Amino acid sequence: MTVKYFKELDNVVFSPPLAVEIDYLASNGKTTTRKIDINRVFRSESNYCSYSLQSFCHLRNKRRTFILDSVKSARIDGFEVDLEIYIRETYNKRHNIIPDKKDSILVDKNSKTFSKRMGF
Repeated sequence: MTVKYFKELDNVVFSPPLAVEIDYLASNGKTTTRKIDINRVFRSESNYCSYSLQSFCHLRNKRRTFILDSVKSARIDGFEVDLEIYIRETYNKRHNIIPDKKDSILVDKNSKTFSKRMGF
């Protein structure tokens, strides 16, 4: 996942956390599906251009940190979304910032159900 919209989202805390299901490429080269609750977005200390997601992982039943670039796909309630845009739009909505209307969190542009339910 290429990071395009996170320039000012450094060390942002989400309360309540963002619930999402991801396909994650681990450092061992294996992809696993994880249900996570994202609590915080922050820039990596080792690579300032990379972002990490501090989350509660339901598979491990522990708090884990996921590198955003290693998230291969994301779903919310079965709808595939661009995770970066979803995080950005949720942040904007919670802080009363007018979101950029040119981007949509939906991969399937024909479906309006998810967008309406989330208030986007």
